[in-house]
This record gives sequence, structure tokens and C-alpha cells, in this order.
Amino acid sequence: MKTLTHFILLAFISVLAIPSTLAAQNELTDDELAEYLIFEEGTWWDYVSTVDYAGDYDTSDINFVETEEEATTRVESLSCQLFRCFTKSSGQIYIDYYIENSSVYMNKYDGYDTDDLEMLSLDGLSVNPIEEVRGYLLGYESLSGYASELQCAVEMGTYEYEGYNGDALEHTCSTLLENSNGDETRIVTTEYYLKDLGKVASESKYYFNGDWQVTYTLSLTDTSIDVDDLANDNDVKTIANPVEEDQEVEIASDNDELLDQNIEDYIDLDESVWWEYEVSTNYYFNNTSSTKRIVEGGTEGLGLQGYEEDNVYYWSSYEGDDFDEPYVAFDLSGYSQNIREDDYLSLGLDETLWGEIENASMTCEYSLNDSREVEMDNGKSYEDTAIFEECAIEFELVESGVIMELAIESHYIKGLGLSSSEARIYASGTLLGQISRELISTSLLEDLTFPDVELENKNFPAIDYLYDEGVLAGYEDGSFKPDNTVNRAELLKILVEGQGITPDANTYKDCFPDVASEWYAKYVCYAKEEGWVGGYPDGSFRPADPVNKVEALKMLLNSQDIDSDSPEEKPFTDVSLSDWFAPYVATAQTLGLLEEEGYSFSPDSDRSRAGIAEELYRLLTSL
Repeated sequence: MKTLTHFILLAFISVLAIPSTLAAQNELTDDELAEYLIFEEGTWWDYVSTVDYAGDYDTSDINFVETEEEATTRVESLSCQLFRCFTKSSGQIYIDYYIENSSVYMNKYDGYDTDDLEMLSLDGLSVNPIEEVRGYLLGYESLSGYASELQCAVEMGTYEYEGYNGDALEHTCSTLLENSNGDETRIVTTEYYLKDLGKVASESKYYFNGDWQVTYTLSLTDTSIDVDDLANDNDVKTIANPVEEDQEVEIASDNDELLDQNIEDYIDLDESVWWEYEVSTNYYFNNTSSTKRIVEGGTEGLGLQGYEEDNVYYWSSYEGDDFDEPYVAFDLSGYSQNIREDDYLSLGLDETLWGEIENASMTCEYSLNDSREVEMDNGKSYEDTAIFEECAIEFELVESGVIMELAIESHYIKGLGLSSSEARIYASGTLLGQISRELISTSLLEDLTFPDVELENKNFPAIDYLYDEGVLAGYEDGSFKPDNTVNRAELLKILVEGQGITPDANTYKDCFPDVASEWYAKYVCYAKEEGWVGGYPDGSFRPADPVNKVEALKMLLNSQDIDSDSPEEKPFTDVSLSDWFAPYVATAQTLGLLEEEGYSFSPDSDRSRAGIAEELYRLLTSL
């Protein structure tokens, strides 16, 4: 049995370094984005600002407001379309913005050209170093001598203001400035924009060398927009955990019905059962994303052992060592518990990665969904009642004082187990990234594809995926024989058919002295015409020879038209820069296609069927 809270925490830690391209998470047209930010001439908003500051923070040069009247600022400018620009007592500052390609740009500030400074993007912002004009807007006359970077992300959700509950845009930015002495100033700002109403709230927190100094909060108090006309009867949801439209569910109102559920109906404790998930990860702080498939079975791979008692599941030990006291893992009545320091590593809080941590805790609440449906990769679907779990894991980083929070939402379907989950990780309120997973197959609904490729096989996801895609097939006896070698002709058949191509046997033949009209001729000759292969110096192709590692890489990369440039450094100790295959090995290593993670590669070794499947799977799922 496996609950999501532990898996998700481990997953966030384990994939932090995966490089890729950030996928856009929010899809709005420019006109739709304008509905959050641009309003008619004469529209005004009143805000009240508050300030909280640390006891040792120097306030001698700061004039803090004492009354709401003093705190209120008013925006009444046609030019001020993005509500970061407020009028000062001495007069208005002229600022001009425009929206293009899902981004908001500033092109004028107080009459000066700002070089189309990008202020907000639905795809997120990553700026390093920060431009001088942006530094000026932050209050710095010059950023000379500073190392600087800016990371921003946008989340879509809903927000409630004065009875109006509407679609909302949450914009979070983290600005880091480091001077020549190594002192760091970090500014974390979160702004909330409500559709048809504009900016309703913001919060800016300032840290110096990791220590919190001051927080500025802005809240909307009045506006010329008629909020009553906007108000609707929708239920209020918090923006921190927006529910996607296709995930809306009806929540059973009777809590007794929830508590009457048997947790073993929702969380299968049989270790022979396996589940396969597609996991998608996005990190906004470094603009990376990844998608991969994982397979889980029972408590396999966790090292955690537990038991069920009175319809509550507990973790009791880790890798054979008993906890001083069991931890609750699943309790329909909800729970809150502290995590003891000695158990941090056992529950996924690795201090070698995070640094010293303290005050770790976990809280979960549950509700019952009347119905939830999931569809497998093979087209099978399953529907039943579901338990909805909302958990939060919090801990503090001792050195910086940053509060880390992991917010997790999970659905467990009766008779099936965990069907989907989504988690977001925050650092002192700043959204760093999110990870989600969707169930795509399980042994509860289908048998293993191949009896000789068990769940524990590290290449199971790759082989299962390629079989489902029609790229790989087994033998007549139903087996896959993962350790068998692959010959040169067989590999080309896999690569050609993997692209959905069936060459004409009458056209593609007689392309090498040892390739005439055999069953594999059409694949070999097609590959030769496409430039994937060229044969040996004697003119032969040797179709029956086992393909070795480097030959396989060359065919694989060529089949996808991937350029392989000569590396500047040796990718492995046994791959010299002068070797003909060095560019292919280096490219495959850079793309993350190789299973080899040590110092040597053994380029002349034969590639097994499982090894070919793994490299092809990694390539196809990364394109």
C-alpha cells in the first residue's frame, strides 16, 4: 500500500535536475488576458496597504502609514493598465503597457522608453541578469556590482472578493540580488488579478541573507466597477488549489458516508498488484519540465512497512527498523502529525539535499466523491466512488528560515487505487513547481504484456510503452526475451516500423551484396536510402550480425534526424574524441538516452532487446 504524500515528496527531490523545456500551463488569448488587466478610461481602485516587519529591522527612514486613509492610493489613469503603477501624492506617473503573445510588456515609464520590458508572461519569466530598467523599478539606481536574477510563474484559479467569485490569475515573482560582499536580498511578490475586476491583492516579502525583514500587503477596498453586477452564486474556492474543469466532482455531503468506507477498497494492500503512471513535472524557478512513466507495486521501492488497524493505515518501520511510534498514512477522519527528526530521511526529507531542516509536519483531510472515471492507455475505463485526499507537508530550512510547503491533492477510486494526483511545492509562499501523475495501466485491469518482463524489471515501462505503441512485439510463445541480442536487420525493422512506415518490398531491395529480397530487405534498403546506415568498407551490411551499442546509437539518432556534433570532452573514459562513434555517444548522453551512468561505456558490447527498448523509449518520449 502506498499513499501519495511520501511518493510525491521523493519525486520532487529526485527529479530536480532534469533539464527540458517548460510547457505552458495557462492558455489565454491576448484578449482574454486583457480582461484581467485592462479597463475603460476613468476606472478607479482604492487599496489599503499594511506593513509587517521584523523587530530588528531598521525603520528609521521609513514612514509607515498609521491610518487607512493615509494608506489608500488611487489609480485613475488611462495609461496605467497594469496595476503596479499607483499615483503618488505628488502626482501621477505615466506608464504604458501592451499585451502580445500571452505576455504583458511595458514600453513607457514616466515618458522614458523601457525597451518593451516584459512584466508578466503566462509561460513564466526567467531573467538573468536583471535589466537596469527593471532594477530602477525595484528601487535600485544601478545594479552594477550585483549578481541578479528574476523568476516568475503564473497560476490560474479562482478568487473571491465581496461576494464575486471569478476566474483569477496569480502572479508570483522571486527576485534575487547579491552584492559584491556576498549579501543576498530576495524579494518574493505575489499578486492576484480577478477577471473583470483587476488587481485585488498583493504581498511582497523581503529577505536579507535568508532572514525575513519586512512584508508589504495591498488589499482592494473599493472600486468604480460594480462588483454586485459581477457577483455570482458559485462556491468560493481558494486560488492556492484550483480545480481544473475536467476534474470537477460532486462531494458527498454526508460525512458518515465517508467514514463508513473501507480503506482497503480504495488502497490495495496486495503487493502483487502494480500500477503504471505518467508523471509530469514542471519547475518554474529554472524553467524545466519532464514527463516520464513509472511503475509501482505494493510498497516496492519505498522501504516502508505498515499495517491496517480499525480502518486506519500506519507506517510502522523503514527498511526493517521500527519507528519509535507509528505514523498515520491514511485516516478518513483526517489527521495532523509532527515528523520526528530521526525519521526525516525515512519519510523523504533528505537533509543532504535540503540542508538542515526542522519543524516538519503533515496534515491530511478527506472527502467522498460520488463518482470518478479513469481511462487507461489501452482504452479500458473504470468508474466508481472515490476518496479525495488533501495533504500538506511543511518544514523549515534552518539556514535560510524558508518555509517549504508541499500541497497535494489525490483521488483514490474504489477497487482501483490511486488514479491521479497533483502536488505543488512552495518556498515561503513562492510557487517553485508542480508534479502530477495519471494512472495509465494496472494489473487490476490487465495482465502483464510479457510473462518474462516482470514489474521489477527496470526496463518494464519502456517495453510496455513501445508494445502499446506497436513499435515492439514479442515472440510466438508470448515472451519478449529482454536479454536476447538484436541483430542489425531486426533493429532497422524496429526503427522503421516505429515511425509508422511500411516500405514496399518491390521497391526496396538489392541495396547491398548481402541484402537482396529477404524479409528484412525492405527495412534495410529504406534505411540506406534515408541515410541511416551506410554499410561496411567492403560494401556489405551483415544483417545477421548482433548490433553493438554504438551502431545502435548511430541508427537510432539518424532515424530521428538528430545531429550529432563532435564533443569537446570525452563522454566516457573508453570513448576517445577521435572515435568515429564519439559524437553519437556524446549526443545520446546529453539527451539522457543512456542507462550507463558510470565512467565506462563498453562501446563494442552487444545491445540487448531491453537496452534497445530503453533508448528508443527515452528518445521517443522526449521529442
